[in-house]
Amino acid sequence: MEVKKKEINNSEKKIMLKGRKKKKGSSSERDVNTTSSSERKSIVTSVTLDGAFDYVKGNGTAPLFFGIFFAVSCGLNALSLYQIPFMTKMPDFECRNSSSANWEACTVETVCANTQEGFETRYDWSSETTIDNWITRLGLECVDSSKIGIIGSLFFLGFVLGAGFLLRLADIKGRKPILMASLIVSLFFGVGYLFVQNIYHIYILTFINGIVGSVRISCSYMYEMEMIPESMKKNINLLSGTMDSLCVIFIAFFYYCTRYGNGILQIYIVFTVIVLVIMTQIPETPRFLYSTKQWDRLHKCFDLFAKMNRGNALTVKFDQEDHEVEDENGKIRPPLCEDRRRVINLIAMVFNWCVCSFSFYVLGFFVKYFKGNMYTNACIMGIADVLANVTLRAAQQCLSTKKGFVISFSWVFLFTIIYFFIQDEVSLVPIIVLCMRFGVTFAFSSSYFGNQEYFESHYLSTVFGICNVFARSSTIFAPIVVEMIPQPIVLITIFTLASAITSTVLKRQTEGSFQTSGKKGNIPFVEGSAVEGRDVDSGLEQREVEGIDEVRKEVFLLEDDDEEDQSNNAGK
Repeated sequence: MEVKKKEINNSEKKIMLKGRKKKKGSSSERDVNTTSSSERKSIVTSVTLDGAFDYVKGNGTAPLFFGIFFAVSCGLNALSLYQIPFMTKMPDFECRNSSSANWEACTVETVCANTQEGFETRYDWSSETTIDNWITRLGLECVDSSKIGIIGSLFFLGFVLGAGFLLRLADIKGRKPILMASLIVSLFFGVGYLFVQNIYHIYILTFINGIVGSVRISCSYMYEMEMIPESMKKNINLLSGTMDSLCVIFIAFFYYCTRYGNGILQIYIVFTVIVLVIMTQIPETPRFLYSTKQWDRLHKCFDLFAKMNRGNALTVKFDQEDHEVEDENGKIRPPLCEDRRRVINLIAMVFNWCVCSFSFYVLGFFVKYFKGNMYTNACIMGIADVLANVTLRAAQQCLSTKKGFVISFSWVFLFTIIYFFIQDEVSLVPIIVLCMRFGVTFAFSSSYFGNQEYFESHYLSTVFGICNVFARSSTIFAPIVVEMIPQPIVLITIFTLASAITSTVLKRQTEGSFQTSGKKGNIPFVEGSAVEGRDVDSGLEQREVEGIDEVRKEVFLLEDDDEEDQSNNAGK
């Protein structure tokens, strides 16, 4: 229904202005009926949270800094996790009998099986794959392989427990205190790794590191998303994924150059201290403060944003400071599993998450067993991760998540089959590793967007929690599988084929709530309130009028008519 300017009677309808920043010297609140058109263009009485980002020029320095900073904070988890395959890499050995003066290369099986008197063994430090790690430092070469695999599994077990029981504290106490507590605990246990005396010390430290790691990475990600406007989230997501991939490349390059096991731990400790110090100067996230109605702290937060951006200070109130906005039109949402379509989507997404997470970490831990150079294969995986994230960002414009799942899982299935035929061809293995990892990472990253595509917004938090817990639980077995099964790639072949088939049942769920997406120059509206805002630069006016059964939003172009405004004011 088209609405013209003359049809709206301001004396009969309550008007609240929202959105654009006010001009210098204008009042924050005025009677709309007694102001001229030129004055109405600059009046702002309240803003939504996203509108506040625009008000203080939220696409400037502040969100970029926070996006990069918390991407680095997320990367700390990658440093502590991705070093495990290198710290548990079996060294090369040299052996000799008492009757021989020459040292010869031998296998770990020979070292552990030969107990004859006069038989000598030593680590071959001239080999580029012999690292000063937990195996060489603690003499764990003859320990059962399952005990080595448990190290990685304990990290994921701790991750599941931390996500299941501690993350709720971030919604109660706030992101900042929980993140800082996890950083402090991580710092102590990072130092503890430098002084381990036996494998059981490693077990304890790794398990606790997994618990605090889940809190650290989740709170860092929430900070990353809640300190920036909506328009930057996809690019910052790409940056975060790229940072994770760069950590894989950096770790491989570091061990290739130094073969010093504690080096990554020391870098991890230094970066943890830096992040912890900077965190003392960073406020709580605006979205948490907004949801808990801590208005004074929220205004101080945006004062910091305005200062960093060299923009105008936020001098108006937030939309909920003076009145409550009814969430989702006051509707009571049915349980998640009440609808059959949601249940099918949930089962399919949980299965896909499990397959993605399991396959991703099987490849990551199996890197030390692929034929060829371990460091090259690890770098190849990091490059594949970067390529997958960049490709996904571009493919989102023309490819649905469902098609992305089917294509990526089929891609991985195909190259795992090829791998079985060429696994002894050292020159071809890196190419196949690149292709397998590319497909797994593409599917894994798609899972995050799949939740948003196949579930309504009010179920997203629950769905994400369910998928994450199941995915991490399945990953617990990945390190053990790598150590116990000679060909764990077979499992990836089976699971990715099943996921490619399962993905075909996914179907988009209709969003039940009305949503508006602000374009450039517009300020987001709050449902249920009467608002009128005017974009001074573009001449666009947006109105929402109370007193009608159905909320209507109209955007139309108004021509400036100073003479008409003057006559109207004279009549009033």
